[in-house]
Amino acid sequence: MKNLSILLIAVFTLGILSSCAKYEDGPAFSLVTKTSRLTGTWTLLEIDDEPVGDNYSFEMIFEKDGVLQEVTTILTISNTIDAEWEWSDGKEGLQLIYGNYMEEVTILRLTGDELWFEEDDGSVLEFQKQD
Repeated sequence: MKNLSILLIAVFTLGILSSCAKYEDGPAFSLVTKTSRLTGTWTLLEIDDEPVGDNYSFEMIFEKDGVLQEVTTILTISNTIDAEWEWSDGKEGLQLIYGNYMEEVTILRLTGDELWFEEDDGSVLEFQKQD
């Protein structure tokens, strides 16, 4: 009887943990909130599995209060765009708000150091968090 109880608890726990996976590419479970994982500076590494060039960089800086900055650098010239962000689709997506324009992206992966999202056109962007 005791073994049956342990087995039922294990199956129940496994079912709960597998249902916690909100993003297609994980993680399956995290004790850190999604907002805490998102907050910080993210550097673009790849677009559709292709590395970005050496002469180009793109960073997204997410603040907990919904403030977003995007910094694009080509060679030595930088441009910063101020925007806002908010969760959408039960925290499965993000709305990126640029004044009167809004873009919605679907999060595929959000860990402590990886952010992958898919844009409306199907492009997948992979970012790494900076310390």
